[in-house]
Amino acid sequence: MNGGARRPDFVDALLPTLVALIVYRLGQLIPIPGLEPKATAQLLQAGNVDAARVAILALDIYPLFGILILFELAKMLAPRLRRWERAEARNAAKLARIALIVALISAVVQSNGIVTALEEAIGVVTEPGPSFRLSTTFTLVAGTLLVGWLARQISSRGLGSGLWLIVIAPTLAGLLPTVATLVEFQRQGVVSPVSALIGLAFVVAAVAAVVALLLAGTGTPERARACAWSTVLAYSTLPFLLLPVSALAHLTLSGDSTDWLEQGHPVRLVTLALLLWLYLALYARSCRLADVEGPGLPSLTMAVVLAVAALGCEALPTYLGVPVILSGQPLLVVTLVTATLSRDWGNGPLAQGVREAQSSGANR
Repeated sequence: MNGGARRPDFVDALLPTLVALIVYRLGQLIPIPGLEPKATAQLLQAGNVDAARVAILALDIYPLFGILILFELAKMLAPRLRRWERAEARNAAKLARIALIVALISAVVQSNGIVTALEEAIGVVTEPGPSFRLSTTFTLVAGTLLVGWLARQISSRGLGSGLWLIVIAPTLAGLLPTVATLVEFQRQGVVSPVSALIGLAFVVAAVAAVVALLLAGTGTPERARACAWSTVLAYSTLPFLLLPVSALAHLTLSGDSTDWLEQGHPVRLVTLALLLWLYLALYARSCRLADVEGPGLPSLTMAVVLAVAALGCEALPTYLGVPVILSGQPLLVVTLVTATLSRDWGNGPLAQGVREAQSSGANR
């Protein structure tokens, strides 16, 4: 979760972070060259497609992030890989290069799917054909490289881990409109004030519980990594686990085979909680066998806190009609990233200087 060595001044680190995030946001608004402006505008106005899906950064950082998820799972299952990565800096650099190469291959495959969908949409592409396919594929892959480069600049010059800040940026950008929509629903009587307050109280309590989890005891940085990766892995593998099992179960039972995937379904909630515990246990085991610093708390304790927050985000709207402004994964990841960032800079040189100045003033 950490972006490397702490910089001496929060303000100096804030500027490159803001610049990188602004460039990232602008890239999500620039349309892919070769699209028919009027047809694209109609699709956007009709809500059939999101603007980011037809932008030069349509692939975002997810080809790279997806590969890193697989690599983290591999390190959980094969502790020797984690030990080898931590043994020398060049080993970590070599693993990062391998991840980048695999991510670029993934980006090419994903960009081909986007290009095909654009060409199949009648009237969207100005001149379909090999030239459009080649140029668009190059543009989308280059966009992924750009986002990865921006994340690296944040990690080396800005605040915290650029990868995780890029991941949570869309959630943070959509938070204010979500709150505004909730306020409007409350004004119109669609949502009762009591329900809105309960939802807000739950979010505050969930965030406080996760922050307390990170700060408990020694509060090692490895705990934040364990919680973040376990959360992402649990939500990523949940559909792949539930869908085939649900399909087999419904061969003899009535109902849709996708029922178990629906938000708030009891089977989904129980499976999600078990997956959180499983991945946290695997992470702790991997650290122990690799002889590196571990999370520092029992896996079950961490899993309970994360599961209560994640399951509450689904159970409250489903069973009580209580609105929650963030679903489980965004809530947990945003809280883990921002709490880690605050902790690192709260213990950094700038904060220490402020505390020393305050102590000196009090002594006078």
